[in-house]
Amino acid sequence: MVRGCRCSHSRRANETGSMARKPMAATAGTGSDTAMTRKPERPVELLSADEEICTRCKIRARTGKKGQYWCSPCRVEYNKARRIVWAAEGRCTRCGAERVADRQSCAKCNISRRGTVTEANRLWVFRQLGGRCACSRSDCFHPQACPVADMRVLQIDHIDKDGHHHRRDTKGSKDKRWLAYAEAIRAGSHRLQILCPTCHVLKDLSRLLPTPEVEAAADRLRA
Repeated sequence: MVRGCRCSHSRRANETGSMARKPMAATAGTGSDTAMTRKPERPVELLSADEEICTRCKIRARTGKKGQYWCSPCRVEYNKARRIVWAAEGRCTRCGAERVADRQSCAKCNISRRGTVTEANRLWVFRQLGGRCACSRSDCFHPQACPVADMRVLQIDHIDKDGHHHRRDTKGSKDKRWLAYAEAIRAGSHRLQILCPTCHVLKDLSRLLPTPEVEAAADRLRA
């Protein structure tokens, strides 16, 4: 809290702090209702400048993050009240900037939120499909099951090779594509699996391997 600040939350913090330092006898009531509604007291010796105490309520400890001087309940209460004010003023409820028409957020926050939702759907789909490469083909580069389980490189593979239908239905949108994958998994009608890039490429190129008929024809040509 900046010394000399006249904003509302600073005055409220000063008032709360002064109430917390009052002696027990001055605030104690005779009934049980007074004892239940009164905020818990902290000893004066614990409210030193060196202790990590919330500067707004002077009761709870800070969140522990660098540069944050409030506790989590105080931050939640303040952010909730701030979003209500921004919504009443017709501004973005996430950052307070001018929002897009027919939306509650600005263009920048809308893009950030869409990216978060897309990554959440992607992570959920990967976890539902096993979270690792599903290739176990004997003609692949690995002798046994593929050991790749890194989410950063795993890819979705359409077992029936109908991925172009999914891309056409979602019109090339990555957000709609991962949402469609998640809905198909929930419905139980999916034909999807996870492959690493190497197994995915080798699976797509398996049609280029010579068939027995092609090998026989090549032997006849060599003879």
